[in-house]
Amino acid sequence: MGRFAILWIVIAIFVCCTSGMFFLDTLPSLWLISLSLAAAAGATLMKMMGLRVKDNGGILRNKMNLRELSVSRSMLIISWGPFLFAVMYTVHLLSNNALAVHATKLSAICWLFYASIGLLLYLAVGSRGTRNRIERGWGITTGLLALTALGAVYGIVPVPYAILRSANPEIAASGARLGGLLQYPNAFGAIMGAALVERLMSLAGYCGTAYTSSSRWQRFSTGALTLVFMLCMLLSESRGAYMAVAAGWAAGYMLLPARQRLRYLLQTGVYAAAGALLSRQLAAAQLAPPLLPGLLVLAATMAAALALSGLAARRAASAQAARFYRSAALLGAGGALYWIAQHARLLQIDTLSARLAMYRDALKLFQASPWVGQGGDTWKTAYLSIQQGPYVGSEMHSGYIDIALDLGITGLGIALCWLGSIVTMLYRRKSRMLAPLIVLLLHSAVDFDMSYGLFWLFVITLAGLGLSEHLVEPAGIIRKQLKQGGVIHKGAIYGLIAATFIAGSLLSLRMAEGLRLYHASYSRPDIDPVAKKQLLKDSLTLDPSRTDSRMALAALSPPDKAIALLNQGIVYDRGNDKLWLALGTSLAHQGSMDAVTALRQATILNPYNRSLQTDVLHQIYLLSLRLRSQQHYEEARAAALAGYQMYEDYSRLSEEIKRSPMLRNDRGFTMTKEAEIRGRELGLIALHYASAHNRFYPPKAERNACDNASRSTSHRSANSGLTASSHQSASNFRLLPFSAIHSRFPITFL
Repeated sequence: MGRFAILWIVIAIFVCCTSGMFFLDTLPSLWLISLSLAAAAGATLMKMMGLRVKDNGGILRNKMNLRELSVSRSMLIISWGPFLFAVMYTVHLLSNNALAVHATKLSAICWLFYASIGLLLYLAVGSRGTRNRIERGWGITTGLLALTALGAVYGIVPVPYAILRSANPEIAASGARLGGLLQYPNAFGAIMGAALVERLMSLAGYCGTAYTSSSRWQRFSTGALTLVFMLCMLLSESRGAYMAVAAGWAAGYMLLPARQRLRYLLQTGVYAAAGALLSRQLAAAQLAPPLLPGLLVLAATMAAALALSGLAARRAASAQAARFYRSAALLGAGGALYWIAQHARLLQIDTLSARLAMYRDALKLFQASPWVGQGGDTWKTAYLSIQQGPYVGSEMHSGYIDIALDLGITGLGIALCWLGSIVTMLYRRKSRMLAPLIVLLLHSAVDFDMSYGLFWLFVITLAGLGLSEHLVEPAGIIRKQLKQGGVIHKGAIYGLIAATFIAGSLLSLRMAEGLRLYHASYSRPDIDPVAKKQLLKDSLTLDPSRTDSRMALAALSPPDKAIALLNQGIVYDRGNDKLWLALGTSLAHQGSMDAVTALRQATILNPYNRSLQTDVLHQIYLLSLRLRSQQHYEEARAAALAGYQMYEDYSRLSEEIKRSPMLRNDRGFTMTKEAEIRGRELGLIALHYASAHNRFYPPKAERNACDNASRSTSHRSANSGLTASSHQSASNFRLLPFSAIHSRFPITFL
């Protein structure tokens, strides 16, 4: 049992050190998933082989201690939810219904990884000693997150992107926010808040004698961590985390016995006041205090807080002092609220409008496939094509909505039933792990905490610790006789689970190797082109759905092979605008009118990208010139007209943004100068290639004038290259709407 606890601690620390496993498609994450699934498969086989023994009569029996018998059914619930999610993502892959195949594969193996964590916990809590190791591992992991974050604040530990700095008061009220190893203050604040509530409930269980007994150093370490968690949560400046912590704290107050509630209130006041004092000093220094004075203030405040904490625990039982300490606790909580009130950003709701706009767009995307969703990373893949404004938000700021987009109503229902059943069972047991779990689940409703592997690791761990919290130590071993059919049935289930873990491990290993080969193809600038192409081919052989490898290989391939590669890539990732742009560019170089369709699809998938819009107009302009040089005048005119329509759509979007100053324009969407020039040139080509008799081979004078206009790169060069008559045509063209051009030149193919 102890080895499973050690394995859990190693996995948790590794996840913390990889940005909370936010980025799944990385070598460390894929290797971790592969090794964890292989370990889970081995543990499953050990469970299948180790629990069956023969007694003296030769009868096959199931050996199980009393603790395992009582915990088995309740603990299995923490694994069946992730298993069902993995199955649903696999169904998307098998039915070819996934919008992004690569992201769906990642989601499937990731949920298998979470199921393996649940299985390890199921195997680890068979004894109280092992369960205590897991609980200490929870403290070590959250403490690691907090201490490394503070180390970054004081300049002791170099943690990249641990502090978010911004001069915009809407983003950071003090100019800096703490994100720690997670590199995101909101998620970091929620996890610190969950750890804070759990430590406060633990402190509430310590009476006054605990601070004078031989184990007082353990109580002091708990108090020190409590202050660190409080400080980190306040420095995150996350309003959602504050509200979720308030709800979790209230739940913890209701769960505690009446005799512990006063201590809970007093300890909260002490550490809230100390945390507010320290955070005020650090915020004033924009999370960059001088090292020695800053550490001295931290040490002095912590010593005072620990002394007051011990005093509060000893005097809480006194009826005479109860009112005084209750007032002191309220004063401390009031100090923390005063600190929050001093930050104007924390009282504003500016980001609420951005979230509401995101939720409205998510509703439209959800309606495209409401029952089963569209597979992994649906929002990240498709939000650019349905957003009503150029805001930045590749992560859906609600974990539950994200699940609904990926797996539809079915997946969301499974998630709510799974999490709801865990919460219900913890509530019936009055487990102190319920309060921190509530903090995590509530905050994930308004942010993308669920995108972190660390979030699910903590949810499953808190559930496992809570479900095994009040079980007694086994008094002995029982032997439950099994019928032969039952043995075969249970063995088949164990075998199927082990086979699933092995398949997931191998898939993760293949994806990791494909990624390694892709990295190797560009890691050395002097690599031979032939060797680079071979590395990319090997990468695609191992993982055909990897878009980066496919696009890199297409860029090194002849046009016909590049087109075949990109067409196959769209099968795996049909919502990727970069793939459509690359395909349209390759087709345009071939002089194919299919380029218009591909380039139009790129603009549909990402309309508020000014760089893409400009590139599309440029490629269509080159296509029309190429067709003209090949004397395909009708197709040249058709391509130019299609390009001009795209220019008009681009211009309309740009004007809408200009007329709506209240609309968020995070992406800086506007009409570029090059796009304006290209759009006018496309219109000129369309006008000059149509005669009064609807012929597509214009007179020589008009061809020369159009050639001069097409070769121009600015308004000055365009006007200077035109004759007097063609210059007048260009002037008239500026006043013509596209409807007028459309009426003169029917476009039957659009």
